[in-house]
Amino acid sequence: MKKCFIHIGNFKTGSTSLQRFLYINRETLNLHNINPIYNKNWFGETINHQDLYKNFYEKNLKEIEAFFSKINNNEDIILSSEYFSSFSNDHNKIKFLKETIEKFGYKVIVIFYYRKDSDSFYSLYSEMLKQRSWTKIENVFKFKDKVFKYGHYSINKKSINWYVNSKYFLDYKMVCEAWEKFFKSDFYSLECKLGVENGIFEDFLKILGIKNISKFKIPSKKNVTPKIKFWKLKRMLIYFYLKFYSNKFFNK
Repeated sequence: MKKCFIHIGNFKTGSTSLQRFLYINRETLNLHNINPIYNKNWFGETINHQDLYKNFYEKNLKEIEAFFSKINNNEDIILSSEYFSSFSNDHNKIKFLKETIEKFGYKVIVIFYYRKDSDSFYSLYSEMLKQRSWTKIENVFKFKDKVFKYGHYSINKKSINWYVNSKYFLDYKMVCEAWEKFFKSDFYSLECKLGVENGIFEDFLKILGIKNISKFKIPSKKNVTPKIKFWKLKRMLIYFYLKFYSNKFFNK
């Protein structure tokens, strides 16, 4: 049975870099009979299956079938969207995803990266602030309170962009428990240590069964959390506030 490797995130764990890595090395992966599925979209030179996530979210079987009908099922495939992690407290959606992909003849293997460093809260909050032009983001205090209460932060405001109606999990154990329930040993959770050069790429290739990274191209870093500019007092205060509570959350 062919394999479908599905990378589900998490947010702010180098997902964009990994998706670029898979795109620029698609020919090398093809030599291993692995196809990182690429559909031309506004993300540019990267694989990102955000539209497929939307179809699974809406349980749109017609569009899902159209997507898989175009794939050569004689090779393993890779799918990737960090938004899949927002299914983590909806077991019906996880079950639907697994059963639907299996119907196309694939064994599904799920890969999840998590963070538990003191910058996790700030990194995610900074990312969501980029969306404030089209949806309302709550203040940093409400953001922190919701994460402590629920283990995730949810944006449910109406927006012309459907994908902002998602849950951003910081409780990585909750994510692992949910997906392990359905995938057992076919679920891989990996700690993302952003300071370890090429670590996320090497870990991913090992799960694919590829040990030698030397023949693979490394993408340049583009999607980086903005550095703190110390003359901007508000941003500095937010940074230290979330850094403090990030430590408390993961210690808890």
